[in-house]
Amino acid sequence: MAEPPDVDASAAALRRDSADLNLYVAVLAAHLADALPPGTVRVERRRSVVERMAGRKGRVTALDVALGERRLLLRMDR
Repeated sequence: MAEPPDVDASAAALRRDSADLNLYVAVLAAHLADALPPGTVRVERRRSVVERMAGRKGRVTALDVALGERRLLLRMDR
């Protein structure tokens, strides 16, 4: 079985080069979705016409993680 992704190492690497916050949030969303139980991570995205035509996922606009009574909500307002 493959080891789970190292979220801390990924976050540290991206913080060193914080020029692209959109990339950081997209990687964080993917790692959390892979590491946590199904249904606990919800990702909202906005796709431009070009992104839709190219089959790309689009930019993450919100990341919502719910674990029991705890909830983390990240919104990208740019």
